[in-house]
Amino acid sequence: MNWGSSWVKSFKGEFLCNKKILSITIPIILIIWSLFFIFVDLTPEVGQDFFFSKDSEIYKENKEVARKFPFDGNQILLGLPDKDITSEKYINRIKRISDALSGYKGIKRVVSMTHGPSDPEDVLDHPLWKRLVAANSKDVTFISIYLEDQNNSKTIKQIEDIINEYEKVNIPIKIAGIPYFREQMKRNLKRDMSTFLKIAIILCSIVILIVNRSFFLMILSVIVSLTAAACSLLVLSFLDQPVGILTANLMVIAYVLTQSHFIFYSSNFQNLKSTKKALIKTLPASFWSMATTLLGFAGLIFVEAKPLVQLGIGGTVATLSAFLICYLLLPSLLNFQKTKNKNNMNKFIEENSSLGNKKIWGSSFVILYVGATLILGLGGLSRLNTDPSLLSYFKKESEIYKQLSFLNDHGGSNILRVVLKRKNGKPLDDEKSYKELWNLQEKLKSHDKVGTVISLPVLLKEADTHWLGQFLTWNWILELLSTDMLGNIGKGFVSEDHSQTVLLLKMIESKDESKKRLTIIDELEKVVDTSSFKWLTSAGPYYLQGRLAESVKMSLITGVSLIVGIFFFVVFWISKSFLLSACISLCLSSIVIMTFGLMGVTGVPLDLISSPGISITLGITIDGFIHLIRAVKEEGGVDKIEAWKEGLNSQMTGLLTSSFTIIVGFSAFIFSSFLPSQRFGGIILLGALLSLPLVLCVIPTLYPISRLSGFSRT
Repeated sequence: MNWGSSWVKSFKGEFLCNKKILSITIPIILIIWSLFFIFVDLTPEVGQDFFFSKDSEIYKENKEVARKFPFDGNQILLGLPDKDITSEKYINRIKRISDALSGYKGIKRVVSMTHGPSDPEDVLDHPLWKRLVAANSKDVTFISIYLEDQNNSKTIKQIEDIINEYEKVNIPIKIAGIPYFREQMKRNLKRDMSTFLKIAIILCSIVILIVNRSFFLMILSVIVSLTAAACSLLVLSFLDQPVGILTANLMVIAYVLTQSHFIFYSSNFQNLKSTKKALIKTLPASFWSMATTLLGFAGLIFVEAKPLVQLGIGGTVATLSAFLICYLLLPSLLNFQKTKNKNNMNKFIEENSSLGNKKIWGSSFVILYVGATLILGLGGLSRLNTDPSLLSYFKKESEIYKQLSFLNDHGGSNILRVVLKRKNGKPLDDEKSYKELWNLQEKLKSHDKVGTVISLPVLLKEADTHWLGQFLTWNWILELLSTDMLGNIGKGFVSEDHSQTVLLLKMIESKDESKKRLTIIDELEKVVDTSSFKWLTSAGPYYLQGRLAESVKMSLITGVSLIVGIFFFVVFWISKSFLLSACISLCLSSIVIMTFGLMGVTGVPLDLISSPGISITLGITIDGFIHLIRAVKEEGGVDKIEAWKEGLNSQMTGLLTSSFTIIVGFSAFIFSSFLPSQRFGGIILLGALLSLPLVLCVIPTLYPISRLSGFSRT
């Protein structure tokens, strides 16, 4: 049964292969690029709410805490170390910087030892200010800069200019804060978008040129693949989908997906000497590959994590664009390519290997290598870190790592908010509740991941240092702290009915990656359970990042399971063999285990940005498997060894060229200074290297043997 050919013929294959269609396809290319340059904004958006979609329960819970206990977390911290932070010279320096920052547009207010405390020299003697400004340290103070809105790029650049001016005279200033971290992510992603797309184009083009010895095919591959990538972002722009932290690399993803279609089609064209015959042979396999990859991406649309939802939408659009653009443009354009008897890859295959001789593809050594790698991967899977710290996003020798690390070691760099109430239900407005909460605060502060704790007792103790505070009751002080006169500071720490309170913990990001954030939060909750207070809920960036890491982990499990499950039915539909479907599904699962297991063994963490690499790896592997099974089916069926030999020989050029193109294309990410981009490319490279022996050796060798041995009947 020549599956798939009939529906290709009915799909006007002759029309697509006719040169006359160029009068349609060339204007399509020009229109796509014109609209791309007009409507597409390539600047990544990394907003304050990039963790979860607005419909998710986690987002709503966090927003509810922010509504009930207002807190301005959109702030940047500047740390100014000095041996004597009480000297007049140091205080004057803080005042000059604080005054300059206060005059910048985009900054709401500045809090420092000269902008807040009544007497800068007594900062270390005040319960609130020594935590807020000095973080209980005697060799550094901090300037807190509260920003007006989410688009802070210009303001952050102005702050960096001040830092650079002081560094010129050997006065170091450290900078941190979630807005600054988001800005650094945005800059790195934007730089990687342009740089690595260019590198990928160059490297992929070199492979195409070496294999096919054709400048025309090389140029054609660039035009078709780039047009598909541009079309992807254009469609997303029309859907009002901005470039996010995961879709920043979508142009490279779409480019490589299109390259895969291009390579298999052009390879079959070279073998069959006909665009129509190549279309009939290639299109069905490309369609099933596209459908499987598309459904894998589509499954991400329904998760809670906002970046993964964006990737799901973007990946779905990119997969469709790669397929449609390639098969709309390529059949007619290939008519201008002169066919050759053999390309360089054909010659390499004939001279060095064949399935029958078992020099490479049937080698038992390769099968043993895959088995050993799988065992190693199983051992390292449990050691994979899926909740890396913010520090792991940057190289240790980079300036931003040093900046974040310094502030992380001096009072913590990430905020966790904890909502509590008394177990007896009584309000928090007497001296007993104050003492109980103070004792709890000190217990929490003793945890090695807690840098600084700011709470209601700290505010009350600060108020008590004023002569007037000594004559007021706790209840009166709480009411005063919640008025406009005192900046409503009390509202951020106590509810209107005084029944609930918030602890603000500045958490220390783990450098040893020993514990997950949610595990640390559970440990803190157990501390609270031993007191007279009850832990109600958590909020803040630290908590959201922990939940995001958990969401990414669960999304990977469900996403990979969905892809493997869909592919099982696709292979069964094509081959009508349950055993082959099960074997290939196990191969896909083993790629995931080997990739993540090796990452666990080597200590490479899996972060939000690099996690989609495995989905792309599986999509590429599926593409190779489907083209191979399609060819084997045409040569006589999956139960015949000779059919596997002929199928491999006919598809070997496409399989090897596609793999080499993917490897060199994504190798560009290895040179990124942004570690998540490095890991993203590394996952795809590792997955491609691991999948190649599975496609070329393990299944073609073991499956026919198992059929002949009667294993399938058993």
